[in-house]
Amino acid sequence: MIIIVHIPKTAGTSFRQGMLEVFGRKALMFDYGPDAPETDVSIRNLYKQGEFSPRRVAQETGGKECKALCGHFPLSRYLDVFPGSTVISFIREPLQRCYSEFLHLQRHKGYGQSFEVFFQQKGQINLQSRWLDGLPENGLVGVSEYYDRSLVMINRALDISVPAFKLNTRRKNIHSPYSAGLIGKGLVRRFYELNMRDVGLYEAIARPFGDTGNSAPLTFPQRIRSLKDKLFSLPLVNRLS
Repeated sequence: MIIIVHIPKTAGTSFRQGMLEVFGRKALMFDYGPDAPETDVSIRNLYKQGEFSPRRVAQETGGKECKALCGHFPLSRYLDVFPGSTVISFIREPLQRCYSEFLHLQRHKGYGQSFEVFFQQKGQINLQSRWLDGLPENGLVGVSEYYDRSLVMINRALDISVPAFKLNTRRKNIHSPYSAGLIGKGLVRRFYELNMRDVGLYEAIARPFGDTGNSAPLTFPQRIRSLKDKLFSLPLVNRLS
């Protein structure tokens, strides 16, 4: 089984479409929550009937030719019921990811609060590191800003050929960040104070992708091992359930 942890606004929609091209719809199951149209009908029914549990979802996949489970969920939800799974995810610079999700919810969900209110919600603080807590050493974590390079490494690691789609983005250049002037320097400072663990996660995973030297970037296992040595041995700042 492949578990794809689709962290919002990290190129997960593009990767999901690529996986559909490779495996087909019947081989993938989606859990994007009880109200999301992307969620499989069988999983949505479990939510509606009050019978949802990771184990029940595992039972749903057992009778099907399911190769991957993808959605907006923390890794911890499904890791125990699918032991030995390959884990794939993408991360993004924390402030840019959060501000992008804020704008997305404003445009498409009618979110009416300020960015200051949004990023201080407990569900947003250190979201990426919390969703990837428990990441195994063979986890495949790409970086949105280096999506094409990430995809090459994932394809090589799994011996597959996921095509490079660019979907669900309003920005032509993800390397052009939302500026501190646009967001507000005070809010930027407060954001990073609250999200130091996500910053550490991003720096540990993304730095090898940005290496323009002659040396090859670290393999995924090397990167995860380094990440755990430097970061996951520390107490989780602002750990929130």
